Amino acid sequence: MISIFPIIHIRRGIISILFMVCSLGTLYSQKFQQVPSGAIPIAISPRVGTQMDSIDIRYYRLFYFLKDVKSAASYQYNFDSILFLVKRIAQPDTVIAHPIGLFSKYLSYYIENIERIADESVYTNISTAVLGDIAHVEDYEDRSYEEVRITITKRDASEIIGTILLITNDAIFISQRKGQYDWKNVKSELIRIPFGDIDKIEGTNVRHFGGNKQLIVNTLESYYNADKSTSYFVTWTQRPLPTEIRQLVNSKEYKESEYKDSLPIESLRRSKPSQNNFRVGIGLGFQLSNLFNLHVRDWNNQGFGEVNSVGNSLQFPTELILDYTVLKDRTEDKWSISAHVTCLTNFIPTAANSWIGGKAGLKGEYVFNPIDRIFTTGKQYGFFIGVDYFGAMYSGNAKRVQGSRELPLDDNEQPVSINASALLLIAGISSKYQFSDKWSLDFQLSANYPLNRYVDGVQKLTWGIYGRNFYKSINLTVQDYAVTIGATLSYSI
Repeated sequence: MISIFPIIHIRRGIISILFMVCSLGTLYSQKFQQVPSGAIPIAISPRVGTQMDSIDIRYYRLFYFLKDVKSAASYQYNFDSILFLVKRIAQPDTVIAHPIGLFSKYLSYYIENIERIADESVYTNISTAVLGDIAHVEDYEDRSYEEVRITITKRDASEIIGTILLITNDAIFISQRKGQYDWKNVKSELIRIPFGDIDKIEGTNVRHFGGNKQLIVNTLESYYNADKSTSYFVTWTQRPLPTEIRQLVNSKEYKESEYKDSLPIESLRRSKPSQNNFRVGIGLGFQLSNLFNLHVRDWNNQGFGEVNSVGNSLQFPTELILDYTVLKDRTEDKWSISAHVTCLTNFIPTAANSWIGGKAGLKGEYVFNPIDRIFTTGKQYGFFIGVDYFGAMYSGNAKRVQGSRELPLDDNEQPVSINASALLLIAGISSKYQFSDKWSLDFQLSANYPLNRYVDGVQKLTWGIYGRNFYKSINLTVQDYAVTIGATLSYSI
């Protein structure tokens, strides 16, 4: 006889499972107006505990589908469910339910590692299918983690090197820990530097801060914009801050600045080094109109084929420059008088001719908008006038271009050298781009007017046979004016 008891137990098991499924379906489809009795508070992560305020919710990108969220509290219900009581401004409370298993695991991991969510090793451990109903995970590509190193020199000449953690309205927090952001050890090896203690920040264009708060804030806002970084936090943007960082902002355990005053802007301007009188540089120019023309003439006594050519032999003047500031406006930096000497050549590596020479002269310059002494970088515009003495030697090869049956061309070349000099009046406009206290790039457009000039006489070559002669003459001419555009990379000593 077959027992019916196993069949009865199987039926009861199936009915029980169906009942549980229906119960869970009823639970997660309900829209609770309040937390059911029997629900107990539960921490979804040690980082946030059982309560999250509106800033936490924005930082972790939770409940993105609800507007005007004020806070959220988490509860455990029936050992298998997690409930969120979401309070909103001027709207009814909302209770959101989820199964506690995988959801709780993924949500806790997401909250504790959100700063590194762009890392594949972190993102692949988060299920967007499970968390997608509550957390905006898919925009992880907007987040990037990159440690930003900083070197700060304090007004007592001590130096602090580390990674930026937090910038507030009155101090900067530097972490000297190795590795990525760790919310559990945020205070470990942390140094708070009040703005009043700061004299220099390496990598910025401010020469000295002298504890000037407004100058420091403006510089930090310019150089350390945290819009796309989660490696450090700032308080002046609208971006939310996690709880552990807000606790640092409001902490009273750190000392304030030892200095009761800061240097005013005018005092900082006067602190600029004033002895950068020497400059060395390399310049490359291009002649828009010629200063020297090379005239070459070929003819013969046979009555045929005279050839004339005229061209610029100094197209790309290249100079090695040493400049010394003789006089300078030390109050506003608007005018200066300088002396210079240069070595000169012609920058055409494949050319059949070359120049070797130099210049010496004086130049006066007036600047319309001097670079602010507070900063090590900037740009300025001005005009200049001066005199240069130019002396150089032209070297080239004279090649036979005519011949006869008795004297065929043999590609014979003979060297030719011509000395030239001129006293030039120079005037033009300038634009200076300063990269640091030492380096700058200057652009100039100048007109050159010879006040006096000298060139060697005509160089003449003759060849021939049986009374059939051929001739070549080479000479330089100095034009009445020339226009040159150039750029000079300079280093101040």
